[in-house]
Amino acid sequence: MDARQDTPRAHKIITSDYLEEKVYPEEYPALVIVHNNSHREVPTHWHRGMEIAHAISGNLLFTVGAKKHTVRAGETLLISPYDIHGAVIRDPYKGISITFNADIVNRLYPFADRYLFDIDAPKASDDDRERLNELITTVTEQATSKKHDSGFLLNAALYEMLALLYRNFAYDVRRPEEIRRGRNIIQAIIGYLNAHYTEPLNENFVAEQFGYSREHFSRLFKKATGNSFKEYLTELRLQDAYAKVLTSTIPLADISDSSGFPNKASLNYAFQRRYDFTPKELRQLGRRQSDDSGEPDKKEREHSA
Repeated sequence: MDARQDTPRAHKIITSDYLEEKVYPEEYPALVIVHNNSHREVPTHWHRGMEIAHAISGNLLFTVGAKKHTVRAGETLLISPYDIHGAVIRDPYKGISITFNADIVNRLYPFADRYLFDIDAPKASDDDRERLNELITTVTEQATSKKHDSGFLLNAALYEMLALLYRNFAYDVRRPEEIRRGRNIIQAIIGYLNAHYTEPLNENFVAEQFGYSREHFSRLFKKATGNSFKEYLTELRLQDAYAKVLTSTIPLADISDSSGFPNKASLNYAFQRRYDFTPKELRQLGRRQSDDSGEPDKKEREHSA
């Protein structure tokens, strides 16, 4: 049975644009993982099937898109297909995640991967939520059962769960332009920017790489991320430059170039707007804090060596 306890072998296969793939068992419509651990991070990812995260004990800190959720004992979070998400487990935690195989579900329910879900969807009643919790309990029990008929009972609960979710917990559909050939196009774009932000990119060039006009690309990116292309790209470059300014002795002109800024002046301008101080001021502040902590600076360490 591929309904797993949480072990290193249950870790997902995640591609460069954060797609989780090649994890689904053949005999069930979902990957079921029972978690029982603490102090662990679930890396950022997405998948074409919807996911249920349910806390049995302890808390799970989830980020879905730009929103943060704390899933407490007895609570359930529904994650829609293509939503990028990750989680942090800080304290002892027990819970279950159920991730549905979109290929199987789409064969039974056309365009199933386009639907958006919420535990508080308008059509969902308290009775629906109670029944969903009952099914989650059944899935948890059967996923860890050694009985010969547990596979049948697990499948029965999973398929009833799907019918309930699509009947009462779906509240809207995702716009077709956000999906291309089964990929979350926004996450593919973000993955591309994360890999190439140090290069001299512009919006026209990236739009062409993904087959969009600049105008359409601009609207799509802004709606999905809440930021303009330029704002998002600048933030990636600033995060890179900030770390280099604070933790290295690389000349500022070289940092501006290696972080993707056209020149030192543009780095200074962006830094001042974002952090209210210049890169030089940040570096000086870092040195003063190092001196106050009693740690010798690099020149002193080299001299003493």
